[in-house]
This record gives sequence, structure tokens and C-alpha cells, in this order.
Amino acid sequence: MESLQPWISLIALAIPAFIGLQLVRLVRHYFSLPTLEEYREEFPDCATKHGTRCFECGAKAIWRQHIIGNERIIFSCRDCGEPLYRR
Repeated sequence: MESLQPWISLIALAIPAFIGLQLVRLVRHYFSLPTLEEYREEFPDCATKHGTRCFECGAKAIWRQHIIGNERIIFSCRDCGEPLYRR
């Protein structure tokens, strides 16, 4: 059992570190996306009176991905999967 102690300690440290790094990566991705207003300024043809379209494929089906609670949301195209903007 003593021979396993270093491995258990290493795993106990590695798992929270991995989760923390993934969270940092997700937050960076979130803030790299434009807001809806910035998205509409950059792609004015994608802002229609019936909603927003994907700049990549033109689809109107937008998917919401809640990141941290209900405050942070990434909107992505359902057809091509392209992340579009954040809220």
C-alpha cells in the first residue's frame, strides 16, 4: 500500500489542476467571442428582422451553451457548430 501512496497523491493533485485548466480555457474562449452588438457590427448581413444568422453558413438555428450559471452564454450555429457570439 505504501508504494501506491505517491501515485494517489499525484492523482489527487492532477485532477483539480486539470479541471482548473479546462475552466480557464473555457473562460478565455468565452471572452474571445464578440458580444451580440459587436457580432452585428462585424457581420451586418447576419442581423435580420427575424433574428441573427450564422456568418459561416447562413443558418438561423442558434444554439445556447450555458457556461457559468445562467450569466455566461455562448451562442453557436446548430448547423455548422461555429461559435458566434457571447452574452
